[in-house]
Amino acid sequence: MTDTPDPTSSQPASEPASDTPENPPGTSTLPEDEDDGVGWLPAIVATCLLIAAAMFVCCGVTTYSLFQKRTELAARTLSGHTIPTIEQSQLDPEDKQALIKILSAVVSDAEQGRLENWQASGVMNRLTRIPILEWGDLAAIEAMIQSRDDFDEVAKAEASKQISRLRKAILSDQLTIFAINDVLTPILQDDDSLRGQHLTPNPSSEVLMEIVTRSRLTADNNNIEDAPVEAGSIVEWVQQEVAAGRTEGSR
Repeated sequence: MTDTPDPTSSQPASEPASDTPENPPGTSTLPEDEDDGVGWLPAIVATCLLIAAAMFVCCGVTTYSLFQKRTELAARTLSGHTIPTIEQSQLDPEDKQALIKILSAVVSDAEQGRLENWQASGVMNRLTRIPILEWGDLAAIEAMIQSRDDFDEVAKAEASKQISRLRKAILSDQLTIFAINDVLTPILQDDDSLRGQHLTPNPSSEVLMEIVTRSRLTADNNNIEDAPVEAGSIVEWVQQEVAAGRTEGSR
């Protein structure tokens, strides 16, 4: 009898099962990225905030320090800038001496401790509004027109009238230094002096008439009577404002 071969004997032996399970489909075998955290951003933001806070404190301390030295700053400004520019101005010599005397008294009081901070601030606030140097410029311009042969008597009279109206507006506290500088712009030139500008030497007739026209328009805008006005005194106006600064402070 022929033996029948076992059907399972021809089958290869099965491989032993792996200890590591296979990755499911769609799963990456690469290692996951490491989390670096938020990095340097918080430190940078904190440093910027600390610097800003330090700058704010420094500005506050500096402002407070300057605020407490208003009397000293006023004395230095008057003696180192205002008085020297008045000495070099176009003002009448008698007005110069009177103004220097008034301002020198303020400097002396400040240096001797007889002027408080709020008083010094009030005086300087009022002085910076008054066109002291420009007052002398107006006198010089009027003198130029009166001495020129290319202006007839009618034109000269008109120029004197309009400039006198402008002076009236100044003494009426209707115009400050900024408005007068706008009137004088065509005839002013920049330089390296303490003031920083001066009148143009030998200006043309057109420039002088432009000043007269601007004076008229400015006086009209401030409702100054269209008639010759007797010139007041810039010295009295400065004296009045200095006294008001001592008693009332800033405007």
